[in-house]
Amino acid sequence: MNKLSFHILFLFYFCFTLNGCSSTSLFTLHDIPKPNGSHAVGTRQFDWTNENLKDQFSTDSTKNRRIMVQFWYPGILNESDVPFLYCDNPIIIDELSREYKIPAKFLNEALHVKTNSYSNLQPYIGKTKYPLIIFSHGKGGYKSQNTVQFEELASNGYVVLSVDHSYDAVITVFSDSTIASYVSDDAKKVGDPVLADKITQKKLSARVSDIKFVMDKIWDDYRSIPLFRIIDTSKVGMFGHSFGAATTVLSSQLDTRIDVSAGLDGWFVPLSDNHLKNGLKIPFLHIGRKSWGLFSNNYQKMEKLMNNSQSKQAHYPVKRMQHFDFMDGSQSASLAIKLVLPHMSIYNKEKIKNVLNKMLLVYFDSNLKGENSVSVEMVSRQLKTIVD
Repeated sequence: MNKLSFHILFLFYFCFTLNGCSSTSLFTLHDIPKPNGSHAVGTRQFDWTNENLKDQFSTDSTKNRRIMVQFWYPGILNESDVPFLYCDNPIIIDELSREYKIPAKFLNEALHVKTNSYSNLQPYIGKTKYPLIIFSHGKGGYKSQNTVQFEELASNGYVVLSVDHSYDAVITVFSDSTIASYVSDDAKKVGDPVLADKITQKKLSARVSDIKFVMDKIWDDYRSIPLFRIIDTSKVGMFGHSFGAATTVLSSQLDTRIDVSAGLDGWFVPLSDNHLKNGLKIPFLHIGRKSWGLFSNNYQKMEKLMNNSQSKQAHYPVKRMQHFDFMDGSQSASLAIKLVLPHMSIYNKEKIKNVLNKMLLVYFDSNLKGENSVSVEMVSRQLKTIVD
């Protein structure tokens, strides 16, 4: 629910360094851990404009909505290929420097964090086409915030698509280097909780429109873009983090092309009573914190949604994990950063990765590939030290 910017951790990096409390080595960012699948992972970005939707968050209300979309997919790797960098554009550093009033030199390490994906690889054509999985980030999140899960899925034979929801991502950098900044709907900033709620509802509507648009785009351009031709459009899953889980639920209710859905520490509060009463006609898996503390009505809403659903719904509460642990920060941040960053635990990062990667992979394998030799329940029992 809060502004989910992984990059805010650099604020603490800056403060600690200035005060001499620790050496900068304590704040080193780690490369993204390697996935376990057999496929090399390609990644490709698209700059798309929805000609049928005006962007109500743009300073120019006459402009159509524009979004950045990134894919991860099985690809053919050449020896000369180099890994894609997690933060691939210095413009992001410059914007974050202005946003948080932190000298850019303290943010530059992010430019060197490596992933296990390679830009624009030729898609690997297998014996069968690959299911499509769509991801939606949280408020103030970003399209690559769960690269660890995207690479795990892609390396195991999925095409993963993630959207920067413009003006609700921490920053969106378009192909021409123009940007869409985060538009806060925090009641403290807008000065009116009712107005904040209205803005949230507008964002939810824009997000759902984004999801429909990217699916339509793939379906329409299926024959003209080689990457799309490896997608099995009859097998579609979706998942999201925080506000992205609410986006997933509403998208799944409105678009019958989505066959299975999931949420990571989902924020269900934006869903209306009608959304909750309608429930879901497709399976939904939720992996989240044991409690949302003061926001106890969040899980009450989730339970109402699940109780009104027609298909199998499952909630797995996890011990020790905090909201930011469900993003890449838990894998990349050092212990020192975790100690000072709110909403992130110091719990064993390997166990955190296993919970998210293994449970999501088995869940999608079961529902989209019909592979039932291992179930989510079995995985949760294997991980019982962290999953209740």
